[in-house]
Amino acid sequence: MALGRESGAVNAEADIWEAPIPVIDAARNPFARVAAAAPVAASNFGRICAVLRDPVEERVVLEIACSLGLEADPDAAEAAGLVTHSRWHGELWVQPRHELLGHAVAKRLSADETLAIHRAAGEVLGGRRGLRHSLAAASAVDDALLARVQDIARAVASPAQADEAIGYLRSILGLYDEGREHDEVLIEIALLAMRFRRQQLILDLMPQTEALPAGALTTAIAVEMLAVAGRIPDALAAAEDALGQADVPGTAQGRILAAHIAGIQAQFQLMTGDTEPIPALVRRARELVDAVLPGDTDAASARLRWMYTGDGQRMRLLGWAMTAAARAGDMEAFRAAFGELSMLIAQAEASPELVDALVTRAGVQMQSGDVPAVHADMLAASAVLVRAPHAWTAGHVRVILSHVEYLLGNWAASEAGAESALSLAMDVTAFTVRPVTHFTAALVAASRGGAATVGALLEAGERATISRHESYESSMAAVAAAELARAAGNPVEQLRACSDPALRSMVSTTHGWKTYKVEALAALGRVDEARTALADLRATARWQPHYGSALWLEARIEDAADRQKRAKALYEQAVADPAAGLFPFPMARARADFGRFLLRVGDADGAAAQLSQAAEVFTRLGASPDLERTLALLERAGGNGSAVPTDPFAALTARERQIAQHASRGHTNREIAEALFLSVTTVNFHMRNILPKLGLSSRRELRILAPTA
Repeated sequence: MALGRESGAVNAEADIWEAPIPVIDAARNPFARVAAAAPVAASNFGRICAVLRDPVEERVVLEIACSLGLEADPDAAEAAGLVTHSRWHGELWVQPRHELLGHAVAKRLSADETLAIHRAAGEVLGGRRGLRHSLAAASAVDDALLARVQDIARAVASPAQADEAIGYLRSILGLYDEGREHDEVLIEIALLAMRFRRQQLILDLMPQTEALPAGALTTAIAVEMLAVAGRIPDALAAAEDALGQADVPGTAQGRILAAHIAGIQAQFQLMTGDTEPIPALVRRARELVDAVLPGDTDAASARLRWMYTGDGQRMRLLGWAMTAAARAGDMEAFRAAFGELSMLIAQAEASPELVDALVTRAGVQMQSGDVPAVHADMLAASAVLVRAPHAWTAGHVRVILSHVEYLLGNWAASEAGAESALSLAMDVTAFTVRPVTHFTAALVAASRGGAATVGALLEAGERATISRHESYESSMAAVAAAELARAAGNPVEQLRACSDPALRSMVSTTHGWKTYKVEALAALGRVDEARTALADLRATARWQPHYGSALWLEARIEDAADRQKRAKALYEQAVADPAAGLFPFPMARARADFGRFLLRVGDADGAAAQLSQAAEVFTRLGASPDLERTLALLERAGGNGSAVPTDPFAALTARERQIAQHASRGHTNREIAEALFLSVTTVNFHMRNILPKLGLSSRRELRILAPTA
């Protein structure tokens, strides 16, 4: 990022991160004048708070001042506007009145003064708060400091703890010159990042990890780091160099590392799109997993034991094998892998490997059309993520679940899941899921006609694309763009969204774009082309009726061709199809089209019946563009648009709507907070706004107002 003393003009062609940011000198900072005018005792107190930065007990600041031989007055510091006090658990806490003020005060200190405060804080505070300051003050590593950091690193049990430990270890690393101690700390950092899928935090250390002495351990580190950096061919080559035709290693550590490297080699091979080598890679990896002896995990270094999980590794390998077989059309191998994987899933305890297995199974189930099974697997995976949040496919869980909720007509849940997925997108190690995270989040907005939101999300998804590797529903961007055009009643733009030749070569997709293509051609009256496109759709093995059934599409074509008898029969079949009824939004659109057709041929009563049912669904989903068109048709049919249930939450914002829908089901504020990944305080705040907006005085009235919301 470019920093400059003058803001100047920004080159329109420059990368966004190169835009110059004006730097305000400490002397020109208006906060600096506040600090300069304060009495000495107040200034001393404010300086210590500025270096400590975080809220701290007042007595701690006074103790630090005493150890430094400084006079400090907390009341004078507050009166001078340097700090603010608050009481928590019966004790006074202090912190800089403003972050910029704290920065201004700290910048006026010399390096020696800052180090002295850090050193004193490390001694006074103790624990992890003190450790941070001890590390900031250290100019060399002593045994006690190293032991404190290593104890924290060994006790890590979650990604958040891993982030903290990695930060401490990086401070230690910076104190070492190149050599054995430096390399050991670097390996410790890399292993923590690998275990808890935090490699993105240490990509800047790649030049150092690549310079580590050769060996099985450093190869395991290199393979994962290279893959996460997007250098898949280099990662695969490093894995093959380590494994090659070598025999099973003769040590416990060697066997565990070989099994791990072989497993991730198969995983990363899948990311290339070339699945031909995967069966052989999976066989070799399974042999190496099976070769790990019962006592090897106890005999190996404690920092490597997490790498061997036995059936957990077998689940992942079966997932890669199953996916490769499905893409190759080898149904015998697919069924064998699917059956064995399902048995292991049924017996598995909560683990990152279980999440990955559920996601892999969901991917093939989606392409086979078993959406309820996908929904069940993703709900199970979400529950497992609470205990094992560091799965490779954690990001996929949120994306797939959001997509499925959209298909099933649970749009509030889809929006909440998409928001969660977006907020965590940059934290996931599997960078290939980042684009589809944005594309999936665009679906509900597209159906509601939110052009600006959809455009921003599609653009963000393209920016997040590092690799063209297909992970999940690779044509999602085209589907979202086509859905937006359809909602806007623009078949020309809808057809354009489905016209990219690259869509045909995509593998990890149910080809929903083909549905939109047929619909657009029919809407444009290009009947012959629509029939050809429908035949192509029906010949596509992976196509699924998620966005509309083939019967409905055929009815649209016959409708456009003015073959009324045939069109009516097809529309009747389409709206009576129980399989299509699983997806309420496209079913409602089919009813709306049928109603429009019936109105055109003079059956006003039949039209009103179909249009009323469609309008009810559009109202519940908040699909305003479709609802407006349907109500206009209903009025022409002589129907009573006022009889269609109105949206009970029309006056609410999108977030308030989500909370109100949960509350109408009887959920508590805490349950709502957990479901929407919000704080209870935030939910409380919104609930206080929701009831008055709806003219209600109690949650009971909310349940009466919207019993089916």
